[in-house]
Amino acid sequence: MDRYSKIKSIGYIGEEGFKKIQNARVLILGAGGIGTNTIVNLVSMGVGHIGLVDNDVVEMKNLSIQTLYNEESIGRYKVDVVKEWVEKYNPHIDFKTYNLRLDENNYEDIFKDYDIIANAFDTQKSVHLVNKLAVKTNKPIVFTGSHELEGSILTVIPGKTPCFDCYIERQLKVAEKEYGVTQATGAIVAGLQSAEILKIILDMGIAIHTNPLAFNMLLGLIERPRIYTSKTRKCEVCGRPLISYAPFYN
Repeated sequence: MDRYSKIKSIGYIGEEGFKKIQNARVLILGAGGIGTNTIVNLVSMGVGHIGLVDNDVVEMKNLSIQTLYNEESIGRYKVDVVKEWVEKYNPHIDFKTYNLRLDENNYEDIFKDYDIIANAFDTQKSVHLVNKLAVKTNKPIVFTGSHELEGSILTVIPGKTPCFDCYIERQLKVAEKEYGVTQATGAIVAGLQSAEILKIILDMGIAIHTNPLAFNMLLGLIERPRIYTSKTRKCEVCGRPLISYAPFYN
């Protein structure tokens, strides 16, 4: 059996589906608790071309939620540590790193080489920027968020689904400041993100769009809220009607 026999034996993937996985080009934004778990998932599945954007260095506080790093990694750039892991674990992957802070001046040269974006940035400012860039470049993007024992996910297909900024009440658990979180939370969110990416690659299944999926591990709750669409207000980023989780009063 070859390395990917378990993947190929999945009924809706097979040899043809696996060729799509090998040819897929996925850009991951952020090498934190969610991003590193998503990298493990995609590299294990054999996604052939993966890019990683991050300019942080490993700190001691990262080790409890970012399992690709260890104490010897402290002080090193995350992208360098992750690249070493990928090259040892699966040297057949075309893995590129971008040690920089993504902005409106440098995104085009990076985004052009990828078909799917996986957002694992964890601040409101960065998420809004990424949403704007994904809409501009018409790239499908899977947003994630985590906070303590809660997580959430939303897939955006520009031109077909609402974008992140369409939501008046933010469903994703994106931080405004330093926050607590567990490795388990990041792993669950990354698993959902990886599944969304796989569905886009294979062009199968139903993506988690329009209604974000949120979970609370402490309460054992998984929900997709009922949404309400404005008849008068439009999103400034994509032009679609704004969305709320409560009725609009115009």
